[in-house]
Order: sequence, then C-alpha cells, then structure tokens
Amino acid sequence: MMNIGREKEVILSEADLKDFVAALDKCREGVYLVTDEGDRINLKSQFCRIIGLYQVIHGGRFSGGRLECENSEDAALLFRFNIYGA
Repeated sequence: MMNIGREKEVILSEADLKDFVAALDKCREGVYLVTDEGDRINLKSQFCRIIGLYQVIHGGRFSGGRLECENSEDAALLFRFNIYGA
C-alpha cells in the first residue's frame, strides 16, 4: 500500500464537473478519490472515473471529496483549481 503524505491530499468543495475533469487530465500521475468507506478510485482511469464521479455528482456538479495524489505538483494543481476554479 502506498503511503501518501498530507501534502498530497486535497479536499475539494463543489466544482463544475467539466472543469474538474479538465484539471484531472492535466495531472501527470495517479489521482485517487477516497470514499468515506476507504475505497480508493483511480481518477486517471477513464472507466474508474465514471464509477467514482457517479458517487459524488449531484445536479451535474462535483459535490466534493478527498483526493490523494501521487505527485505533489498534481496536488498543488488541484488545490489551486479548488480555490480559483478553471
């Protein structure tokens, strides 16, 4: 099991789904949505992305969640997205 440091975790608030997916596409390494049950869904995989995002979409918007990134630069990118949007 991979040990992810706190600097690689991002808590996202609401976001436009299209913009969020565009931000994910810019990430270089693995980005995982972590569910309340502890499941880790790989958002870099198109198939897993569909399954994972289905769980956190409400009214066509991403309703928040905890992300773990393998790359600290990806975490910074998603953190900036969370604050400033697309």
